[in-house]
Amino acid sequence: MAPYPGNYVPWKSYRLLSQVSGKEMRSILMVILGVFIASLHRKTNVVCPIAGQEQDFRKAITCVWYLIDFVLLSRYRSHTNSTIRYMEEYLQQFHKTKDVFLRYWAGKVAKAKADMVSKRLNAQTTARRLERKANGRTTA
Repeated sequence: MAPYPGNYVPWKSYRLLSQVSGKEMRSILMVILGVFIASLHRKTNVVCPIAGQEQDFRKAITCVWYLIDFVLLSRYRSHTNSTIRYMEEYLQQFHKTKDVFLRYWAGKVAKAKADMVSKRLNAQTTARRLERKANGRTTA
């Protein structure tokens, strides 16, 4: 990522970080927000959201934004009355806007079905590998 005023560019890749400083965390969270916004407004080659999506997109972006602001403030070493008020406000706003994501929440039944399908697919893959190995073919 190219340097940008106010944005800390880490020297190591994200996977190599064993500890994350405040600057690195802020940078990571801001990148997450930017990527989230860009991914919402991009569907294959269509850059703009279709009619009816704009309001949900704004609500989702607002939700993630408040969550990131809350996380950034919660990492302060000490808090004043004003930072606590900000955190309360950010958390309340997050809870007001999070319903935009609830349609993607998987209940117990959906999770159980997904686990069952996953186990079945893993068993089939393992059986195919064993069959190939028994027939003298290597796996690709």
